[in-house]
Amino acid sequence: MRPSLLLSGALVVLAGAACRKAPEPRPAPAVLVDQAAMQPPSRDPAGPPVPVDVPSLAPLVDRVLPTVVTVEQAAGPAFATDDDDEDAQALPDGHPPVPGGFQRRERAGAGVLVGARGLVLTSFHLVRDAPGMLVHLTDGRSYQADLVGRDSPTDLALLRMRGAPANLPVARFGDSRRLVAGDWVLVVGNPFGLSSSVSLGIVSALERRLGGPYDDFLQTDAAINPGSSGGPLFDLRGQLVGIATMVPVAAGIGFAIPSSLVLELLPYLEREGGVTRGALGALFQDMPPALGRALGVQSGQGALLSAFTPDSAAERAGLRPDDVVVALDGRPVASRSDLVRTVALLRPASTVTLTLVRGGKPQDVQVILGTRTDLEGTGPLLRPVPDDRGSPVAAALGLEVDDLSQELARRLRIDGPGAVVVGVKPGSTADVAGLVPGLVITELGGARVRNAVDATAALKTARSGRIVLVRVLAPGGLPHLLALEVP
Repeated sequence: MRPSLLLSGALVVLAGAACRKAPEPRPAPAVLVDQAAMQPPSRDPAGPPVPVDVPSLAPLVDRVLPTVVTVEQAAGPAFATDDDDEDAQALPDGHPPVPGGFQRRERAGAGVLVGARGLVLTSFHLVRDAPGMLVHLTDGRSYQADLVGRDSPTDLALLRMRGAPANLPVARFGDSRRLVAGDWVLVVGNPFGLSSSVSLGIVSALERRLGGPYDDFLQTDAAINPGSSGGPLFDLRGQLVGIATMVPVAAGIGFAIPSSLVLELLPYLEREGGVTRGALGALFQDMPPALGRALGVQSGQGALLSAFTPDSAAERAGLRPDDVVVALDGRPVASRSDLVRTVALLRPASTVTLTLVRGGKPQDVQVILGTRTDLEGTGPLLRPVPDDRGSPVAAALGLEVDDLSQELARRLRIDGPGAVVVGVKPGSTADVAGLVPGLVITELGGARVRNAVDATAALKTARSGRIVLVRVLAPGGLPHLLALEVP
């Protein structure tokens, strides 16, 4: 091919390439996020505050917190350790020093002010066998406290502060029966010794049964840890709807005694020092559906009577084994535990009407309730009674004793003779030593004590300024050794 043809072809190709459209530039990527929003917020302290639409519980906490107290066991001389607590707070002016110079204090739990004259509601397991008790208010004041009443089956105890002022705030009771799962509740306590700790949660469930005869717990996910026992459960109106109690279950689950039950028992704790419960004197069981149908109870609810206890009120009233109790005074009975709890809130000698099914036919039977045996040994407290046989030495010690009767020995579950403590003067030498009503003295200064006369004689021979060893038996027969300093 000739060179001229090659050159002309090349020019044609170059011309064609030059005539094609040049490619457009690639567009910039779309901006998906506002770049200004990616900048860190201004930390200028003078800048405007950011509004947050979250309600605060601070006003509620401020209102209820003064009614919450710390309940503390005071270690007396017989239980003291070698540790001296240099930070122990003195009681306010006008109050006597802690009896016996208590040196070490073990924080036990919480409580709530519920009545005039410094009445404090708390958990019984916190004060069981305590040689002394202290109540600390949120404003820093502290008072010695006496046990007014206790009930082991429900783990409730009532204390009275000594010399409490008349203007103390008092918690207002609410009706726990109005609570439903999902309601908010506030718990105030002293978890792990951290006083006045507040936690928030919801009511997780109602009427929880955990194996006790009178269980009727509120379940909550609000934090209830060691030290929160005895603390109050408030609703969002600031009303007391429960008393927190420690139950050994998985973490994250808390339980409280409902206020409806507390209000039922509180008058007995204050007036009598304990709760005396009515009893049918019979053993009951729940019924599977098939058993209920076989006995003619189509609803499947009720309590099946299986046996009687000795001297049974139910047997005297004419009840028989295989009777199914379906109502009490017209109130339906859902189960065995429901019947037991209902009867326990009634007084001995009360007359109740039981609706039962016998042979498939319903009938009503009237029963005069008996008295439940005090299995826990925490029935009504013994009240101090005058005793003309007391010696001047016993009076100086602040101690009153009486003979241990067979009936009282049975109630206290104590075998053998002794002198029962029936009165102790607050702040006295006997009080400092740890003597409380209900203890039975079996030995005093090495001399055997069989009755009040023996105890008085042993005290008469005690020399002033000497320490006398006292052997006592607590309810249930638990022995203790105490030291009594003769003035």
